[in-house]
Amino acid sequence: MPVPRVIEVRGNSAIADDHLEEDYDKNARKNLIRQLQLLMFLACQYCNITLLPSYKMIFLMIESNSLKFLYSLGQQRYLTNRTYRDFCHERRLFVEEQLNVGDHSKMNAAEFQRNFRMSRNSFMKLWASIKDHPVFTVKSNRGQTSSLYQLMVLLKYIGTEGDGMSNQKGRSIFPNSHGSFDVFKNCCARAIIETIGDAAYFWPSALERKEISR
Repeated sequence: MPVPRVIEVRGNSAIADDHLEEDYDKNARKNLIRQLQLLMFLACQYCNITLLPSYKMIFLMIESNSLKFLYSLGQQRYLTNRTYRDFCHERRLFVEEQLNVGDHSKMNAAEFQRNFRMSRNSFMKLWASIKDHPVFTVKSNRGQTSSLYQLMVLLKYIGTEGDGMSNQKGRSIFPNSHGSFDVFKNCCARAIIETIGDAAYFWPSALERKEISR
């Protein structure tokens, strides 16, 4: 059976299986449940019509075991054991490269501005204004994903035309799982709005509206 794609989100930290297969049947669990229900129904029917005690016992065992398996299946989301890929080290190296603080960084100022639509200095000012927001504080054994990294995800998404930063295509740019992109974007958007929203977003005055309408 193919290994399913696994995404687990704890707070705003997400991790995913590194062994993804495109041909994984997302309906496999649902189909298995239906087959077990059918098996239980048939076992119950045959148990009622058979006259031989040995056959009746077999059908009762089938029905009982199917019920146990069905109950166990209802308590879990996946058919196989979940394995996780920890992106912490890759994300740290990614941030260092973008901010040009690592030993092997190749990202210059122009490339950074092209990627995130602002200079490194402006980026750090924006990050400094939101980094202490409670949304970035999550009690988790796995630790918190860097708010620097999360802000980069949001800015790259905002500054990319079309679906160039969809959850699937974003994986070719960021060391990330599919599911955590939305988590990071939502957290940063909330932090920005609640922290500097009043200063950054406001309704233009009558004079400003007149200038805009020209």
